[in-house]
Amino acid sequence: MQAVLDALAGAEVEGMKVETRGFSLTPRYRRDREGNMTADGYLAANTVRVTMPDLDAVGPIIDAAIRAGANRVDGLSYSSTEAPAARLEALRRAVASAEAEAEAVAGALGLELGPPLEVRVAGAPRAAPETVQL
Repeated sequence: MQAVLDALAGAEVEGMKVETRGFSLTPRYRRDREGNMTADGYLAANTVRVTMPDLDAVGPIIDAAIRAGANRVDGLSYSSTEAPAARLEALRRAVASAEAEAEAVAGALGLELGPPLEVRVAGAPRAAPETVQL
């Protein structure tokens, strides 16, 4: 595992973060001819999470980790640093659209639109940070 961590550290991708996400040690057993189980060793698993802002570096980072001995890649996920600003703009547009629709309905009924009586903003699903587990 140290070789994998060294390969990741040596990649020098600006803004990349590597953190341990989990470590497990599980006993392994084998069965003898009589069917008895005996301890045969242990299986160790170490999971790290790599977060990086450079999308073009994802492939080379995975390749470097595999060349260094990583044998599993899980949970690739992508997000944008611009998502919060985009959500705010979407909310502004949603309010403008709702107001235009309300004015159209009120006008068709010969009424004037007053101030909103209630406003609800439903939570939108949030993208997870860009994640590569090695």
